[in-house]
Amino acid sequence: MTSLSFLVLAFALTQRAAAVGVSSAVVSAESDISQERYPEAAARLEPFLREKPDDSRAILDLALAYHGSGRYDEEADLLERAQARRPGRYALDIQLAKAELSRGRLTQAKDAFARAKKTDGKASEAYIQEGYSRLMAGEADASRAEFQQLIAVDTASPWGYYHMGGYFDRLPQADMPRSEHYFRRAFEIARAAPKGSLSDLLPFLLSLGDVLVEEGRLADAESLYKGALKDRRDAGTECAARRLRRELATVEAGEGKTEAAEAAFRAAADGGAACQDRPSALLALAGFEAGRSRFAEAKAAAEESYSGFAGLAVIDHLEEFDQLAAVLAAADDAGRAETLFRKVIAACGALPAGSTRARDESIPFSAAAAKAEMGMAGLSEAAGKPREAEDFYRRAVAGFHAAGMLRREAAAEKGLAEIRRERPRPAR
Repeated sequence: MTSLSFLVLAFALTQRAAAVGVSSAVVSAESDISQERYPEAAARLEPFLREKPDDSRAILDLALAYHGSGRYDEEADLLERAQARRPGRYALDIQLAKAELSRGRLTQAKDAFARAKKTDGKASEAYIQEGYSRLMAGEADASRAEFQQLIAVDTASPWGYYHMGGYFDRLPQADMPRSEHYFRRAFEIARAAPKGSLSDLLPFLLSLGDVLVEEGRLADAESLYKGALKDRRDAGTECAARRLRRELATVEAGEGKTEAAEAAFRAAADGGAACQDRPSALLALAGFEAGRSRFAEAKAAAEESYSGFAGLAVIDHLEEFDQLAAVLAAADDAGRAETLFRKVIAACGALPAGSTRARDESIPFSAAAAKAEMGMAGLSEAAGKPREAEDFYRRAVAGFHAAGMLRREAAAEKGLAEIRRERPRPAR
């Protein structure tokens, strides 16, 4: 999934209140879901719900398990039956809308969002989810209206401004100045909260920093990150600090501050086993070392990163698997690089027909597959397989074109032209 989608999901999950006296089956299933073991979670919850068919928490958890497994029809059927028995459950209507989107049924999804808003017109998730779904369906004006309503519902909250910033960032022609304006407003509101911690500020910091980097304002991004690290207000946010140091390292590397970047990359990766994003921190360090032609160090960091990603679903970590494969290729581990590139290509090609990912999020999936195909083209060329390389370059050109990544498309076209020029022509 994309960074923004992840933040939306993380925000949504934090809104669920902890229940008291929950069944051990439900607790175990939620642990499975948090570790992306969706079939195992479903297997625990199905018998539990046969005994307690109206347990809202278990119903929602089973829906999440079905969704993660791509079982969208079963997910929708489960939620429709639950709402028919006891209508007016906000969270179930939200999840039903997601299921309908995944089945390519935008009209039914809109109906479910409308029911959720009728149940609780001030809760944010319906506006957020419908806003992004309409944007992905090409309904930009309707999408913007959803985020405007979200701001109007609670002007004191940073989230409406944050998602309006996301709207301008994700337009087919991104409007970076407006995106920065809304992300900065969200950050200012969040920072003004008396009990806000670095963890609370992290999504706003990362999004604002990303826009500054996109605008080429690396010094401003560096100042933003350093200021946030200096202004930490609690001691329980080490994982958030490590995440921010990784972003700072990337900016400093872009500014040519090699020594400072290396120190920040290592601070983000070293000794952070308790932090969930440590594999990503190690991957960033590996990429940095590969960029400096220190391939032994790059390979060591990449191998440690690989062990952290090995048990995760490729489809939810496409960018990381692409990056990991590229680092391994640069470090002359062609065998594992090829395995990872092919996993990415297979994951993007195996999406269920009509799914939200295949339709509404075609840009990130086209981009991920194209990057992997570009990597495979390089491996094939190095292995002396020009026909295979040509085929991968051709697919990469099409994928980058679909994703609107013009510079990468041009690079793939250049590779395709060169391989065609060098490949011997068949005798007449």
